[in-house]
Amino acid sequence: MVHLATTLITAVVGVASLVSAHPGHNVKAEAAERAAALKSIHARGVSQCSSALQARGLEKSNIARRERTLQQLRQKRGLDARAPLTARDTSPLNETHHSSMDVNLSTDPSVLFASEGSCVLAADVTQGPYYVTGELIRSAIAESQEGVPLYLDVQLIDSTTCKPVPEVYLDFWHCNATGVYSGIIASGNGNSDDASNIDTTFLRGLQKTDSEGVAFFESIFPGHYTSRATHIHVLTHPINETTVNQNNNTISGLYTSHTSHVGQIFFDQDLISAVEATEPYASNTQDLTVNADDSILSQELESDIDPFVEYVYLGKDVSDGILAWVSVVMDASEDSDVTPAAYYTEEGGFENESSGGSMGGGSAPSGAMPTPINTKPSSLEAEDPEIQAISASLKKATIQENPNPSYNLVSTNADVAELVELLKKVPADPPSLFIDLEGVDLSRHGTISLLQIFALPQKQTHLVDIHKLKESAFTQASVSGATLKDILESHSIKKVFFDVRNDSDALYSHFGINLAGIQDLQLMELATRSTEEMQSWKATKQQGLDLFAPERGGSYEVFNARPLAGEIIQYCIEDVRLLPRLWEKYNQKLTSHWRRKIDLEGQNRVRESQSSTFNGKGRHMTFAPKGWY
Repeated sequence: MVHLATTLITAVVGVASLVSAHPGHNVKAEAAERAAALKSIHARGVSQCSSALQARGLEKSNIARRERTLQQLRQKRGLDARAPLTARDTSPLNETHHSSMDVNLSTDPSVLFASEGSCVLAADVTQGPYYVTGELIRSAIAESQEGVPLYLDVQLIDSTTCKPVPEVYLDFWHCNATGVYSGIIASGNGNSDDASNIDTTFLRGLQKTDSEGVAFFESIFPGHYTSRATHIHVLTHPINETTVNQNNNTISGLYTSHTSHVGQIFFDQDLISAVEATEPYASNTQDLTVNADDSILSQELESDIDPFVEYVYLGKDVSDGILAWVSVVMDASEDSDVTPAAYYTEEGGFENESSGGSMGGGSAPSGAMPTPINTKPSSLEAEDPEIQAISASLKKATIQENPNPSYNLVSTNADVAELVELLKKVPADPPSLFIDLEGVDLSRHGTISLLQIFALPQKQTHLVDIHKLKESAFTQASVSGATLKDILESHSIKKVFFDVRNDSDALYSHFGINLAGIQDLQLMELATRSTEEMQSWKATKQQGLDLFAPERGGSYEVFNARPLAGEIIQYCIEDVRLLPRLWEKYNQKLTSHWRRKIDLEGQNRVRESQSSTFNGKGRHMTFAPKGWY
């Protein structure tokens, strides 16, 4: 079937703040939010967008693309290319939508695939249930899920200019044929005792819009679950959130997701009925809510929104598959925070404990990110005698030449090979390697002079002379064939840095080192909300920097002077020597959720440092990640 009135679903999210997550399946709460948002909307004449699209030739291009896609899909699925098509009645809530017009291959494609729909500005404040960040960038999202094939062409149009919105990522998700969402464990979402569902990704994905603002998804027709009509969720990410994580093919910002539009797409009731008569949909035991009884859909229709897709059957009946299309008009300049129900990561999925995204009872979500275990305003130093002792030691530390410093200078290839063999054998949990780097303008724009590694259980500092060894510091193989590069890139050998970003920037830019297995001490500090003992450590670090800071008449070139001055050696030792005790104290005060979150944000910092736009200088480097608390 084909709906001849193209849907132009529009949204200006800025008139209302996004709630952080859908309040479970409390439809009354969601409907109330929706009603409040729709109070002030007004219809916008279709000519203001459709006429502009036609004038730019976009309408003609849309028609050609949809016709071409139909024929390609029929050929791909081995279907009759001359199968007849039928048109849908244009009444949005006509429950039968019986056609009054037959359409065949002699029909002008401009009639079959034309855009003649309404265009309404609406505020959408709910992102729907079970939004998961970190999903894969891909077009085919069905995986092994069974159901009626659905191919959906989504076009984004800017509400302020009536132009297509290119280069924007569109998040797309829906339940399977029996009403279950992937990536979520909750009462009512399938078997809530099946912990493996948190790691699933079926029927979720993102696509980047092309030059005509189009994203195309290959999925299955969504099933239904209690209290809601059949629908699909869409969420657009703003222009400034388009950095791709090459390591796992997702967009950046796992904990700092933003949106410029959230919405839901619906289907004709007669189409739903046809699909529900097939398996596995027919085996779904949850109550089916028809469109006329869906409170959220009815509010949109009362506001003159027609949020239904247009569609055609690929073959003789619905089981052969459906090609559908819809245009979503959005405010491309909007940028709002959004909090997911769960996160999908390289290590699998895990729940956002404070999202309120479960289907059980209880109040609506607060909208905050998970709260750290230590929420008191007082610092750890005021609570913990051991931290006080560490801080006192730091405050008393002086940078001076030590005649017998405990360190190992690694300045030859043989030294490197021996060090690598040692580091390979250190315990992985808890972490045994605490690392820092020194150099002249330590970044992609400067140089690396020294790499300091404090290793447990030997409790020895190793100073690797990068200035002298250069590439061989990382490529020289040990007797077992391993290299320092292997150690730094190992996921299983944990390594602790304080704010890994500039170190990663320099290592990646100059030597192609892709750090992994990182635990960031700055993030641990931020997670426990403790600052005084870290400030003490920073004060000691500053004592060393004062020896050679250019603004104090010194020069960072002292790191490149050979032989190394005694005070520089001692500074490098002090820089890493006390980090293990600080790590231990922070770690004791973290929940398992926060430990995992720190690991993930550490990975995100490494990816951030490798981007072409990374800037490692400025006050922003001292701030917690956006949405951290």
